[in-house]
Amino acid sequence: MSRRQLVPVLVTVLCVPMATVLWLGSRLLEQDRQLEAQRKLERREQAADRALRALASALSEEALFRTNPGEGALGVRLPQGPLLFRTSAEPLPEAPAAAFEEGERLEFRQGQSEGAAEVYRRTTRAANAVVRAGAWLRLARCQRKAGRVEEALLAYAELARMDGVAAGGWPASLAAMWGRCTLLEELNRETELRAEAKRLRAALVAGRWQLTRATYNAFAEDAARWTGEPRPALVEKLTEAADALWERIKSGGEAAAGRRCVTVRGTPVTLAWRVDRQGTQVFAASPAYIERLWLPRAGERVWLRDEAGRDFPAAKSEDFSLRYAEETGLPWTVAVAAPAAGAELATRRRLLLVLLGVVALFSLVGGYFILRALRKEFALARMQTDFVAAVSHEFRTPLTSLRQITEVLGEGRVRDDDRRQSYYRSLARATQRLHRLVEDLLDFRRMEGGAYEYEMRTLAADELVLSVTDEFRREVEDRGFRVAARIQQPGRVKADDAALGRALWNLLDNAVKYSGESRDIEVSLGRVDGQVSIAVADHGIGIRAEERGQLFAKFYRAAEAKKAGIKGTGIGLAMVAQVVAAHRGRVVVESEEGRGSTFTVLLPLVEG
Repeated sequence: MSRRQLVPVLVTVLCVPMATVLWLGSRLLEQDRQLEAQRKLERREQAADRALRALASALSEEALFRTNPGEGALGVRLPQGPLLFRTSAEPLPEAPAAAFEEGERLEFRQGQSEGAAEVYRRTTRAANAVVRAGAWLRLARCQRKAGRVEEALLAYAELARMDGVAAGGWPASLAAMWGRCTLLEELNRETELRAEAKRLRAALVAGRWQLTRATYNAFAEDAARWTGEPRPALVEKLTEAADALWERIKSGGEAAAGRRCVTVRGTPVTLAWRVDRQGTQVFAASPAYIERLWLPRAGERVWLRDEAGRDFPAAKSEDFSLRYAEETGLPWTVAVAAPAAGAELATRRRLLLVLLGVVALFSLVGGYFILRALRKEFALARMQTDFVAAVSHEFRTPLTSLRQITEVLGEGRVRDDDRRQSYYRSLARATQRLHRLVEDLLDFRRMEGGAYEYEMRTLAADELVLSVTDEFRREVEDRGFRVAARIQQPGRVKADDAALGRALWNLLDNAVKYSGESRDIEVSLGRVDGQVSIAVADHGIGIRAEERGQLFAKFYRAAEAKKAGIKGTGIGLAMVAQVVAAHRGRVVVESEEGRGSTFTVLLPLVEG
């Protein structure tokens, strides 16, 4: 099977199983998503049922009307229970103006505040509490006019202890607190004013008096101004919702018991009520109260919606199970999202994704390494083919010379002795070249297989270099090459002279092949960092930078050599690398395209 056929087949064999596994994995993931969606729906419905039971329990009569609701809620029994204000407040008994006719004549007509104050003081001892309340209020007024502020404050204090009666059109204690505050404000007694105003504010918030909305607003504004504290907006909204409900109950517009969510000035208020023998119990709760006390029992992902569709608290998901007030009997629409998925589904999905990833990774990595190995094998096969062709050419050249010279000599066509000696020398060179080629091939095979036996001995590197250089010079001088040897610093090495000499010969042979138009080859011997350095330099075509790392691979030949038609077997430099490595040395290449190359063999120096 050819390379062009093998690669598509291999890609198909690798891709089809991987695609199948990935398709099956995607199907499993889809089924897992469907299963998760189904379980999520089931969890959501179960969570909704639990939430409804918890909220219904929180709204049950026993849990609701027998507890003190606390901050954010209002619980009251009407009509007597305390509210901040009411639509219709029952008036308190107040003394008629005739009871104070004598004092008011002295105060207003005759301008005798002292005499009027004495009359009012006698009236404060009246048996009727309603008359006493009116007298204390008028006494405090006269003393303020007379400038006796401390006596006026004491009169207001006496009036403040009287509940259940009216004075000046207001509840007596309310009129007293407000009078003290206005007097203290006139006197710029800020500390006492703030303390008294706080008592007034606390009494208003506690619903101590039955006030109309307008009356409450007037006193609440003054209390806020004096204390610097804002009005209780939430309690006012709860009161407004409870009062409106009470008015509907009185008019017969509501059932004897029920639950409802209403909106008061943008705030949802949950109402629950029931009518019994003692009156009507009303419960009003804010969203904050429900969120703090009821929703934790209903679940983490539960939201309530008022009649306008607003969520409290703010919803964080759109994947709800909705239960409407009409079907549940609760005052809100309940929105329940599915609880967070358990770790089982997430773990299984992660495991499946990891397995698919591992399968895909192994398939890709395996395919990559197989293709890489095939590419190497194809490259090796191509280089082997090139090697066979190169070796055939290398053998053909000396064999052709041998055949031609043998024919000439055998036929006796050379009669001149000098010419015959020349033919004999050519015959010897061709035979030697052919012998060297065969020896190189056999030795390289033994070296690569680790079967080559090196005969190491200590020798003078300069003698070896000069010997090989002289022999090589005689080989190539008839082709015009000039080989110069320069001994800069001699040294001794432990080496196999035959193997190391063959390595040096291969470097010289390479230099000749790649010299191009140049005919100068230099061989230098020296020392570098305690090592013996043998360098062979040419001034030929050079080597590309990207090809230098592959020069010592067997059968490899540079692209420029192929392009220039330079023949070679591709094992010369590979043999050099094998020999130098066996001598515990290394080969360094320096080259520049168009300006030649230098191959330097570095060997351990033997001292002495």
